[in-house]
Amino acid sequence: MTPITVLVSVDSNSILLGAREFANYLRTLIKDYNLDSLVSVLETVAIGAYDGVVMHVLPDDVYYVVKSKEHVKKIVEEHLLKGRQVWDLTVDKSKLKPGEKFQVKEYRIVTRNIG
Repeated sequence: MTPITVLVSVDSNSILLGAREFANYLRTLIKDYNLDSLVSVLETVAIGAYDGVVMHVLPDDVYYVVKSKEHVKKIVEEHLLKGRQVWDLTVDKSKLKPGEKFQVKEYRIVTRNIG
């Protein structure tokens, strides 16, 4: 079998929605179902949806929006164990917004105050 990678969106908004707890719960479920050698969980930056925690399952390229631990368990049991996509938690890739760029113009005080 090909290795599966689950990317969990961990940014400031996702942390408030419980991303760390969901990622830890996902890791414990993977250990409980003996999927340690097949599935790896990685935390990543904002993926784009802000109505829940986004999980991206690779290599299937499926995005899920998770709002509770029951959703995480459903993803593990259906997608990771049985290979079936959980359609009620799936979000379309086109609906995900790209990350905001927080780049502010910086002023060089030293060169501004010259002469």
